[in-house]
Amino acid sequence: YYIMAKRGEVHNKIAVVLKSAEGRTVTLEELKTIFAGTKIEPVLYRISTYVWNIKKQGGVVQSVKDKRKLIGYQLLNHAEFDDKGYWVGKAEVKVAV
Repeated sequence: YYIMAKRGEVHNKIAVVLKSAEGRTVTLEELKTIFAGTKIEPVLYRISTYVWNIKKQGGVVQSVKDKRKLIGYQLLNHAEFDDKGYWVGKAEVKVAV
């Protein structure tokens, strides 16, 4: 088996890809192409687990399906993530009183 040294960072790298799509759907084929030849490629079969980790961080991820088959994922609140894939939350809005 292939074991990654830092499993905790995988969902952040996937979050960076979803953020860079700026709200459009990223297909599973695109993810496989992007991570081809990297340490993440052998563990892409666990993509649903990594998406769940993004959701636990605060991400709103929508699964895009064709009937029952999963096609890709869409990060709906991409503006709330930083460039490293960490959720930072909504920008504070100051109200003048």
